[in-house]
Amino acid sequence: MRAACEYPRMGCQRIRNQHNARLCRQQLVLLRYMDPHNDNEFASRKATDYWNQVDLYIGGTEHAVGHLLYSRLWTKVLHDLGYLSFDEPYRRLVNQGMIQGSSRFVYRIHGTKHFVSLGQKDNYKVAPLHVDVNIVDGVALNIEKFKQWRNGEYADAEFILDEGKYFCGSEVEKMSKSKFNTVNPDDLVGKYGADTFRMYEMFLGPVEISKPWNTKGIEGVHRFIKKLWRLFFDEQKGALWIEDNPNSSELKSLHKAIKKIEEDTERFSFNTGVSTFMILVNELSDLKCHKSNSGTHAHHVGSVCTTCC
Repeated sequence: MRAACEYPRMGCQRIRNQHNARLCRQQLVLLRYMDPHNDNEFASRKATDYWNQVDLYIGGTEHAVGHLLYSRLWTKVLHDLGYLSFDEPYRRLVNQGMIQGSSRFVYRIHGTKHFVSLGQKDNYKVAPLHVDVNIVDGVALNIEKFKQWRNGEYADAEFILDEGKYFCGSEVEKMSKSKFNTVNPDDLVGKYGADTFRMYEMFLGPVEISKPWNTKGIEGVHRFIKKLWRLFFDEQKGALWIEDNPNSSELKSLHKAIKKIEEDTERFSFNTGVSTFMILVNELSDLKCHKSNSGTHAHHVGSVCTTCC
């Protein structure tokens, strides 16, 4: 019995040792970048003193027991042995939050193939079932697509509706294929464009917190980007910008936005930066500003947009 138990234990130990060695090598590779042509040591003290710590580490909490823990461990060991002048590998740590899924539920009456809408589910004994968010518009279920879903498993389902529609329940959960709440970025980029997708990700909320994805919300960002475009270009008339100097009100709006967005970017507060840019475009629209001044004004507005996206 003892021999039979030792082999699995040795196997686990070997796997753990390989894992530990890999994480150790990752940290040494990071330090090696400081002095890659040194044939005598992983990096000279002169090189590590010059390059010093990594300025910023951005990673999710799922990496805390891997990359982050081991890089801190080996940096402290090398510091205690006198090889490094610093005992922390990173000057600043930012843990970005997770983009969560907004799940949708249908309610099946026990023992039947009848599904009851959210507003009437308390009148029946029901079981909630996850449904693919891609066949739900907001909370309104596309019944025909639901009947075709999962190879027609619910083709003969019947529905008890509210005001002629089937309304689903909702809950914020981790994005997972098993919960049918995942969204394909390629589909969204194909429909709305990459700029809209990137800006909406920034607009969801503070970078450090988890936030739910809502595909309906991306439409508002898409309308905003089209509003920006129409400041300088019309689909029917073509270019709208004029070669003229901006007045003091227009310059005030522009430079106030540049200052605020620069400050927000330094704080990784991208969502408030996007909000500031929206305020800027609204102000320029109210001022009926289409001025270019040889590209200066339009160029600055475009640069602010690039920063946000």
